[in-house]
Amino acid sequence: MFEMKIQIHATPRWIADQLDDDQDFVLVVHDAICGALTESGSASFLTKGFGQERWPVDLVHDFSILLPDIVSVLRSIANNSRCELNFPEQGIQRVIDLKPQADSILLHCRSGTTWSPNPDKIDMPQAMFLNMLRRVLTDYKSAAEQVVPNLASNRLFVEWAREWRDL
Repeated sequence: MFEMKIQIHATPRWIADQLDDDQDFVLVVHDAICGALTESGSASFLTKGFGQERWPVDLVHDFSILLPDIVSVLRSIANNSRCELNFPEQGIQRVIDLKPQADSILLHCRSGTTWSPNPDKIDMPQAMFLNMLRRVLTDYKSAAEQVVPNLASNRLFVEWAREWRDL
């Protein structure tokens, strides 16, 4: 089994530094939100599978980079296209190739380190996989709105949330 989730620990209000409205990169907004969620102790990013109970990932370094991939994966699977989830950070360096099949998705994990996935392939029901990705995005959005509403109301964050809402 493969699993990714946002674990919400508490939702205290956190005043994060306001970003300029003319900010052009949504990744800067995600970095600020992930930093605030981590610093406040409000949430964490958990991933497990391919023989490892808990991957060495976090919100700041891994999840913020993975976010664009998650939205792209939802789009690709809707079009029945191959795609991948990339965990490029040093120390993890893994890629999960995703191949949609009839009612499932074949996940093939490749490692760029000495760690070896075991098993290296998992066949997962497509509905379960898509629901997991949507839940990750929804929980992240919810945590951001509760903990750092000033960042969650940023124009780029709002547009990003609209982008995947119907996928």
